Amino acid sequence: MTEVAEFERRYLERASGALGGAALDAISLARDPEPRGRLAAGWWSRADLAGVMVLPNPWDDRSGIERFERACWDVTNDVLASLAPRLDEVHDERLGFEGWQLVLAPWLLHLVSGLADRRLFLLAARHCAPGVPVLAGPASGPPADMAEAVEAIRTTTGNARLLTAAAEAMGLPAKPGPDARPTAAGAVAGAGPGIATRAALLARGAAGRLLLGGERGRRVVVVGHADVSLRQALALRRAVRGLRISQAPGIPAQQPPLDPGLRASLFGGEPRDAAAVTAPGTEGLAELTNALLPQLLPRSVLEGFSDLDRAALEDYGAPSGVVVGNYAAKEAENLYLARCAAAGQRLWFAQHGGFYFQGRANAQERLELRPGSTFISWGSKGPGVAAAGSPRLARLAGTHRGGDLLMLVEALHPPDTYVIRFASTPLGNQQHEQSQLLAAFVENLSAARAAARLKRFPAFYGAAEAPRPSALEGLASDGPSGARSAAAWMRSSRMAVLAYPDTPFVEAMAIGVPTVGLWNPERWELRPEAADVFGALAAAGVVHHDPASAAAHVESVWTAPAAWWDSAEVAAARALFLDRFGRGSGWLEGWAAALG
Repeated sequence: MTEVAEFERRYLERASGALGGAALDAISLARDPEPRGRLAAGWWSRADLAGVMVLPNPWDDRSGIERFERACWDVTNDVLASLAPRLDEVHDERLGFEGWQLVLAPWLLHLVSGLADRRLFLLAARHCAPGVPVLAGPASGPPADMAEAVEAIRTTTGNARLLTAAAEAMGLPAKPGPDARPTAAGAVAGAGPGIATRAALLARGAAGRLLLGGERGRRVVVVGHADVSLRQALALRRAVRGLRISQAPGIPAQQPPLDPGLRASLFGGEPRDAAAVTAPGTEGLAELTNALLPQLLPRSVLEGFSDLDRAALEDYGAPSGVVVGNYAAKEAENLYLARCAAAGQRLWFAQHGGFYFQGRANAQERLELRPGSTFISWGSKGPGVAAAGSPRLARLAGTHRGGDLLMLVEALHPPDTYVIRFASTPLGNQQHEQSQLLAAFVENLSAARAAARLKRFPAFYGAAEAPRPSALEGLASDGPSGARSAAAWMRSSRMAVLAYPDTPFVEAMAIGVPTVGLWNPERWELRPEAADVFGALAAAGVVHHDPASAAAHVESVWTAPAAWWDSAEVAAARALFLDRFGRGSGWLEGWAAALG
């Protein structure tokens, strides 16, 4: 039995014990379902949801995360190995496995990971409550593009659709849920950018090419959010002889309507039976993914491929070397990467987030640490990894101006409780703990509480679905005058408190604002090589795991935080952290060496 199958078996026993043979009326797929009868819900729902039996979170057993992360990557590649030649045939292309992996993997890995999580829920529902129907979600056609597809599996409605399709493939009974009306998605052409928007983006791209292109030489296109400013791009061009840099605009393409005949010619065959889809471990996950692909493959890469091909050429030009920032589900950009790789051009992936090389498992690293390419890190080293630093962190370094406020940076709100990739971070309803820790911190403040402000995260899927704890909801959120981003707030605050060790924490350390990090280390699991760095920060009072101790520390240094922050112990711990995970100084030399 495989590791994943064994984990599934143990979880089914745990779920069965938790439900205790309770009689149920239905299985709900919603994030926070209203109790209508006796419902069971998944671990994306709050564990304390009144009137609903929430299944235990399988990812409380952290051993499953690394197992499922590996399995989802393997299944993603197995599915692509079968799908790529069929797409090449339909489109008369020669992208092959590697090309289609560049195009589709940022979407497909999210889909497979989401299905692995939701399939485990449906297996538990079938095991613990056989014959109890699933409350079905609305039917819809294939999504317009990969971004829409990823966005959908982070919402209640999108998950209801996904889980309904999975339940049907797995042979589970279903009945209409409160939101089961069919939609017309996929029946008409998807919306694209307006003429004015497209013209503005093209003009911006043309200006970037005009300013940065110049004389003949080796051309490197910067795509995505690589955080290289125009001034820095010009400096980089001067540092690397013969280098020309173009900034590409990245314009979304129009999407055509659904073509059932084309999909039938691509997939064909008989539907997979429920026994194959519910087989243990990765075998069943692969079968389920393949069973759902005909209705989940975005129209952009099938019906809209010819338009996508034209957009990639128009926006990005001929194949060249490419620096990729924020590699994600963006079809035209990814197709351009595939064309460049096929032409033998070099790819560099620039780090754009703060938890790389820290967590024990990180699915995003699978996508960007690719054989034959170079990953430009913020300080970490390894095979195929250049510790070149970050242009953005260079711009932020040492910019703290000080102020009177205690700035609290919350994590994603409402929390992204539907799992879309496996990483050593809070998963499912564990994410609510971050706001609870921050609220407990506020409740333990005394003198500094009047200065506390909450830097609220822009609402992702609807703030009404997950209210903040009252201690946070009551905090003012008017930060320093004119400041919008968390970085701008931190530059003008006396101290900053961050609820998670990701990008804002690295930015705070670079800016130089006296910083306190507060999170549960059992949810943010570190690699051994990162543990010593965070251990030094904890010893210096920068990182805390208990909200009362974090509040006590802030109170103890509040009148003069610089005296603590500039101490030898903190300075050494901060320097160690920045050297490993947040370099800004020396970025130009580092990038020049990587590109040169």
